[in-house]
Formats: sequence, structure tokens, C-alpha cells
Amino acid sequence: MRKCRNCFRYIENWRDAAEKGMSPIYYGTFGEYSQKPRAGVRARCLKSDFDEPKDPNSKVCEYYSPRWHRNFSQWFRWKFRKGITDWFIQNVCVPLGGLRKPIPLKWVDSFDGMADRIIPGGEPECPRCGEMPHSYEQCVFCGQRFLPDKSKESKMAPQREFQEGEPIIFVDGICPECGCSCGNGGYGPLRCRCGWVGAEMSVKVKRSVLKNKIITYEREGDT
Repeated sequence: MRKCRNCFRYIENWRDAAEKGMSPIYYGTFGEYSQKPRAGVRARCLKSDFDEPKDPNSKVCEYYSPRWHRNFSQWFRWKFRKGITDWFIQNVCVPLGGLRKPIPLKWVDSFDGMADRIIPGGEPECPRCGEMPHSYEQCVFCGQRFLPDKSKESKMAPQREFQEGEPIIFVDGICPECGCSCGNGGYGPLRCRCGWVGAEMSVKVKRSVLKNKIITYEREGDT
């Protein structure tokens, strides 16, 4: 008999597990397996608005999928198939692609989310496979080699000038040394390609800056 508790969507409430002194289980989507809820921990269905189905042993819903089927598909996709694909790229595609003649690296327009603008020629692209090469010397996907870029011109479009006394945060990302956009993904101090490293802001200053930005957005929305 198909039971709701055998479905991979029937999971633990991690807050209830933490309150009871157990290590919480976080359910992700990339390569993580769906574990069976432990005894004594409140469970819930991802497709239900309630923490606990009325009767886990009753007739299952239309979204039912066995836990073993979900775990097997996760293993096949992220452990087996991805492992073989990565091995083939590193040991076959890249060595063979490195035998081709080097070609100039292509630069395409990119979007700077920190400054909310388009950067002309700000992102590299492999002319052969169309992927971001992750290297200025050789593409990590097809192995195509690139000619050295002799131009010293920065690919980052200059942003507005840094104002004296203005706090440096990742939301704005303006380097006070070169004026280009820089960032850290929202963690720790800012880092710029010119070598400048800023000091990390305190929590108090971050909250005040965020509060000011919210007030500014509300005023712009009213107008």
C-alpha cells in the first residue's frame, strides 16, 4: 500500500528537530537524498499547508513519488552521470581541444547587478563552445586555447565617483581607488580587481544603510 510517509515530499520539520536536540536535516535539490522522518519529530508534506497530514497511511495524493525512486534519480544524475561527464571533459575534451590553434578570446556584454547597468564587453566567452571559459588561457569545457590579450584596457565600465564619507557595501560596490564596480557576493569585505580591499562593515552600519535604502525606495515608489 502506498503511504504518504513513503513519499520523498514527506519530510521533517527541521525547527522541531532542533528544539528537541537533534541535528536538523535540510532538504535541498542538488544531489541530496530524501531521508525518512525520525520518530518523535514533527513531519509535514511539501504539497500541504499543514504540518502533519491527517492520516499518513491514507490514500496518497496525485503528487506521490516513492522515496527510493527520488533517491535513485538523484544518485544517477549527480553522482553517476555527472561524474562520468566531468571525467570525459577533463580527460578527453580538454586535452584534444588543446591541440587546436589558439584563437582570440571573445568578450560579450554582461549585466552588473550591483550598479544595475549593462557592461559592454565585460564577460569572456569561448568562441568555439559559447561557454564562459573560466580562464584567460584555455577553456575548461572544450579545451580551446586563447591568444594573450595585450590590451591593458579594463573590461569593467567605470561607475560613478566615490563620495567622501560614503559607506562601502556590496549593494553599491564602487571601488574608491579606481572607480570600477567591485563586490564579494555579499560576504565579508569588498575586493576589487585593482587590488583594493575594504574593511567589512559592522552589523549596525549595514542595518542603517539598508534602512535608508528602503526609505529611498518607498519615496521613489510614492512619486
